[in-house]
This record gives sequence, structure tokens and C-alpha cells, in this order.
Amino acid sequence: MEFPRAMSRTSRVISLFLFLSILLPASFASGLSLDEAIALAQKNFPNYQASLKKVSSTEALYKASLSPYLPSVDGTATEDQHHASAATYNTYNYKIAMSYTLFDGGKRSANRKIAGANLDVDKEETRKTLIELSYNVKSAFFSAVAQSDMLAQRKMQLQYAEKDHEVAKGRNKLGQVKRSDVLQALVRLEQARFNIIQAEGDLRKALAELNSLMGCSLQTPQKLTDSLEEAILPPDEDRLLEAAQKRPEIVQAASAIDIANENRSLARSAFYPLISVSGSHEKSDSGIYRISYPEEEIVGVSANWNLFEWGKFYKVAAARYDIDAAELRLQEAKRKVLLDLEKAKDDFLTSSEKLRAADQQLEYADHNYRQAFGEYKAGKGDILSLVQAESLLADAKGQQIDAKLSVIAAKVQWEKTAGLLVDAARQELVRN
Repeated sequence: MEFPRAMSRTSRVISLFLFLSILLPASFASGLSLDEAIALAQKNFPNYQASLKKVSSTEALYKASLSPYLPSVDGTATEDQHHASAATYNTYNYKIAMSYTLFDGGKRSANRKIAGANLDVDKEETRKTLIELSYNVKSAFFSAVAQSDMLAQRKMQLQYAEKDHEVAKGRNKLGQVKRSDVLQALVRLEQARFNIIQAEGDLRKALAELNSLMGCSLQTPQKLTDSLEEAILPPDEDRLLEAAQKRPEIVQAASAIDIANENRSLARSAFYPLISVSGSHEKSDSGIYRISYPEEEIVGVSANWNLFEWGKFYKVAAARYDIDAAELRLQEAKRKVLLDLEKAKDDFLTSSEKLRAADQQLEYADHNYRQAFGEYKAGKGDILSLVQAESLLADAKGQQIDAKLSVIAAKVQWEKTAGLLVDAARQELVRN
């Protein structure tokens, strides 16, 4: 009899374990972090995926630029039918030929280097797209976090308004205040409920924007793990300055100089001969007529040199001007990045000062509300002062959240201006 009871207890334990294994993942599921949001956006955002395809295309063209360094082999086969007065006959010809360029004045070298520079330009364009995508995801992510905090704050203010209303109703029942006090508190209570509805709508819109960037359904609920408190910490300025020197625009401008130099090499190649070697094996056959050389092999060296062509002199001169223009554009790119970086830094510092002012105002507003509530509850204050104090407290809390979001927005803009990528985006770019 003991054995069945033991089996029954074991079955109950197993059943309980299976039940918990179903419930626990749902209750302890981790939320969505910023790195995970950016990783999803990289995987699903069409514009970024299109930029990767463009890089693959340019990489294939770069590999194709090796072709002039390798021999070219052609094979031909022809069959002709001849109708003569004496007879009708067929002729057959088979030929395989190989040619190789020995010297072309640096043309193939220049074309390969240009193809490599174009590949670098497209890679930087992909990095630029990723920087923009990371910026958009971070902005949408922290906007959603701020709206979530705002909703929580609005719910807290609803509790304050309900408390004020209950106190006003209690004092009215005791005959200590007029009915108008209850109505004043009720108006503020309804306003608090209205603010919650607005905050819920703003949160839904913020999450929809984030879901759109990540390639998720717009109505997908998200539990965001990062907080505003952690995100408002100032970035490493030295790291930003170092990253700014490698902005995609600067690297692309440097690649443009390389391309201009190689274009000058292409123009100069026209002043040199083109030397190539070739070889072929040819076999011919005729139906009735004998061919003098039915099978032959040919080996030859050819040189082609343009002695005079008016335009090639000016093409070299134009290439020199293009180099100068590319160097000036690089200087302009550096100037603009440094200026934008300084302006972004100033925006961050200004937003940080505003946040400190908002924190101080919230502290005063909280003290003012507690003072007004205590006075009204003790019969020393009026309902208008209490309602106004609670409304100012709600505004101060909302302003603090807005100030935090402004600091984060300025920080994200600063990082975008510097071309800084978060770790998840940087690793994905290296893999690609």
C-alpha cells in the first residue's frame, strides 16, 4: 500500500513542476533592452538591409577588377555552307585564343584601386545608415521609457487627487467646509483621470514607433528595461571626439581623394603604350576543297601607342583640379563635424542645467503640496491652495520627466554627431 501512495506523491510533484514550468517563463520573462531593440532594427529595417546589399554589389565589382590581371581565353566554332555552281559543301573552323596584357600604363591598377575606394565609400554609407538607425531607435526607445514614466506619474497624481477629494468630502460631512470645496477637488480629480488617458495614448504611439523600427507589429506590447536615470549620465567626451575623427563623411571624403588620384593615373595611362601577348590554336576543314593550312598555332606580341590625342592633356589637368577639390571637401567635412560636435555638446550641457532646475522645482513643489495638504486637513488652509499645489506638483513631475528626456535626446544627438555606435550595432557592422 505504501508504493501507490509514493507514486501518487511523485505524480503530484511532477504535475506541479510542469505547471510551474509553463507559468514561470511568462512571469519572469526579461524585458527589451536598448541593445536588443537595435539588434532587431538592424535585422528588419529595410533601408539598412538595402545598404548591405549595395555593399555586396560593390564588393563583387571590386573582385571583378582583378580581371585585367588574368589572361582572357576565348573559344569560337563556326560552320558555313557554301553553294557553288560545281557543288555544295561545308567548311568548319575551330579556334581557341588567349591574350594577356603585359603593360597598360597603370590603367588596370588604377581601376582596381578605384573599385576598392568605391567599396570603402559604400561601407561607410552603410555605417552612416546604421548610425542614423541607432539614433532613431534610441530616440524612440527612451521616448517610450519617458512616456511609461509619465503614465506612472499621472497614476500617482490621480492617487493624490483622490486623497484630496476624500479629505474634502470628509470635512464637508463634518460641516467644516462648503460643498464648493468638494467640487473643486472633484474637478481636479477628473483632470487627473483625463491626464492618464492622454498619457496612455502617448505611450501607445511611442511604442508603435519603436515597434515599427524593430519590424514588429505596431500593437506589440513591450516591457522596456533601461531607465532614464541611467541614460542621463554624461558620455565619455574623449571617446566621442575620437569617434568623430572617423565619421563616415570624413572617411568618404578621404576615399574621394584616393579616387581622384587614381583618376589622374587613368588619364596619365593614355600617354603609355598598351603591350599584350596573345596565342591561338585554329583548325579548319572543308567538305571537298583542300585547305592550305588546316591547322595552325599563332603566338604574337602587340603594342599600341597613341602618339597624339589633344584631349588627354586636358584630362590630366582636370584630374589635378579634382584632387584639389577633394582635399578641400575633406577639410570642409572635418570643419562641419567639429562644429556640429561642439553644438551638440552645448545642447547637452544646457539640457543638464535645465534638469537640475527641474529637480529643484520638483523639490519645492513637493514641499509646497505637503504643506498645503497638512494645512487644509488641519483646517488652516483653503481648497484652492491645495488644488493648486497638487496641480503644480503634477506639472513639476511631468517637467522633470520631460527634462530627463531632453537630456537623453541631446546625448543621443551628441553621440550621433560623433558617429558613435552602441556595442550591438558595432558588432553587427563588423560581421557584415
